[in-house]
Amino acid sequence: MTSQLRAAVYARKSNDDGGRSAEIKSTAVQIADCTAYAKKHGYTVDAKHIFKDEGVSGALFGKERPGLHALLTALQSSRRPFDAVLVTEQSRIGRDAILTVKTIMEIQNAGARIFAVRDDREIDLEASEGMGEVQEFIAAWSGAQERKRAGQRIRPSLRERAKRGTSATAGAAPSATNRSRSRSRAARNATMSSS
Repeated sequence: MTSQLRAAVYARKSNDDGGRSAEIKSTAVQIADCTAYAKKHGYTVDAKHIFKDEGVSGALFGKERPGLHALLTALQSSRRPFDAVLVTEQSRIGRDAILTVKTIMEIQNAGARIFAVRDDREIDLEASEGMGEVQEFIAAWSGAQERKRAGQRIRPSLRERAKRGTSATAGAAPSATNRSRSRSRAARNATMSSS
């Protein structure tokens, strides 16, 4: 005898979801979409396992998101109350790259699967096929961080070149301002060395 699969639903509506219609972003519609998905895929949803946050930014986590906090707390119980977490889309979990991935890891480490029902796909950090949305998001974030670090590595070199009056662009002729600064510096150095 196989036991019935159990699902939890998490819905979040932010006040900053302005670019979307009120109907699509409402938690009632999200909950209805998730429960329909659950029924279609053989999951039961107990009303006490429907978690929601109304008017809460996806950038907030922890106790500032009571619905999500309650879901994560439920997963830590000695007997996991559900096998899967259903959301309409990944952005409902969060909009901060690091904290969203951390939350996905917490859910997966507790033994539950996560499904984005509007895309009809599993959110899985350990997916073996290609790069899923989460991995692409991490890669994009990582690339942005590397661009920031590269800028930090290059700035000292550019400052040094500017002090010397040399062009920051390889092969480009010095600008009129740099030529003027170089002449002024040369004149000062000549005056200092003759004194």
